[in-house]
Amino acid sequence: MDILQLYIFFAGKASEKQKLAIKQWAESSPENYDTLCREKQMYDAGILLANEDLISNQDEKTMALRVVNYAVRIAAIMLLAITSFTIYKYQALVRNSYLMQTVNVPAGQRINLILADSTSVWLNSNTKFSYPTAFAGNQRIVELDGEAYFEVSPNKKRPFSVHTSKGDVRVLGTHFNLEAYSNADVLKTSLFEGKVQVRLKGNNIYLKPDQMLLSYTNGKMYLKDIVDYDQFRWREGLICVKNAKFKDVMETFTKYFGDSIVIQNKKLEKYKYTGKFRQSRGILSALKLLQRDSHFTIEQDEEHQIIYLK
Repeated sequence: MDILQLYIFFAGKASEKQKLAIKQWAESSPENYDTLCREKQMYDAGILLANEDLISNQDEKTMALRVVNYAVRIAAIMLLAITSFTIYKYQALVRNSYLMQTVNVPAGQRINLILADSTSVWLNSNTKFSYPTAFAGNQRIVELDGEAYFEVSPNKKRPFSVHTSKGDVRVLGTHFNLEAYSNADVLKTSLFEGKVQVRLKGNNIYLKPDQMLLSYTNGKMYLKDIVDYDQFRWREGLICVKNAKFKDVMETFTKYFGDSIVIQNKKLEKYKYTGKFRQSRGILSALKLLQRDSHFTIEQDEEHQIIYLK
């Protein structure tokens, strides 16, 4: 149906023959009826902008063309408004997707998160982890200062990257543990399943399952096989040490419990320990277990923030 004929009909200027033709056309299909209703709305909107006195003095064709012109203007305005609103909502969605959420895990605690892509992340004590509420674009990027265990949801088109102060780890879908405390001198990447790429100062190192990469701030790197998996049982709340020097054990306790430990008894430096400690029982319980094999006393300052071993 000619749109000009419809607008002449809406203006009440159509002949009986034209009215009958339009009626038959509109009733012939639901699509035609919808078109009639839509054009009527556009016509009514055009009337609101047109000068009624001027319209009444025009001939049928001129008047209809004038209303069509106003209707087209209304349509353009509506389209612009709808387009602008759509762009605004899309930009808002993109902005929100890049808004980073940050989780700070206190000493003695651990947290499990499920990210928007279904990736599962376990966060260890004294860990700061930042991630977007939704991943946008062709990559998934998170930030880590601390230790975390990742079970990455596979997506070949959108690789998953962990950014740390010492280097980045890039994966597609895999299980790995990453220890990247900013105040430590080493980055530890341990792979259990899949494949990871560790990016360090222009170098790309690929790990295979059951391999660990240790990268030190002095530039030294060591790639070795994982022989002790107990060290990753922190997700179960266990602190596991194996043939570790007393000083190293105290550093591990500080990481998990947050207490500052001062070793005043120098004889303790000769001892090495192997064992498991339940994190939920606290640092004093762990130290008392060590007292069974070595002789030292435990004292705390008034604020209970510093522990002295004498």
